Amino acid sequence: MNSREVVVYLGAILLAFVGVPVAGFVASVLGFDSDMVEIAMLLVFYGIALGGGHLYLALRNEGSDVPPSARWRYLAVLIIILVARAALAVNGEQTIATIELRTIGRAVIGVTIVGYVLTEAVDGYRTVRSS
Repeated sequence: MNSREVVVYLGAILLAFVGVPVAGFVASVLGFDSDMVEIAMLLVFYGIALGGGHLYLALRNEGSDVPPSARWRYLAVLIIILVARAALAVNGEQTIATIELRTIGRAVIGVTIVGYVLTEAVDGYRTVRSS
């Protein structure tokens, strides 16, 4: 990993640690105090901290060690997991045809993670075999 990538990742983490709490403070000053705001702020924090650097580098088609296609796959998985966690945080107690939404959400997260690991393994195998 070159120094440019490190700077991009650190910038995204710094933005998450500084910008999101400031936005949360502004929301509380404006009177937007609710559980939904807290959940949204937490999701934005994790989205920026974990995906901000990858998004920037993928959009610019840059990066020495990680190809842009792998960055896009990572971002897709991150979005699926964050959306599933938000649904669980808001409506985890509800049921769909006698199955709790929490169970369905956990299954979605598990299948997503297993699918991501398998996809990356197959892509890595194909890269090694082609070279």
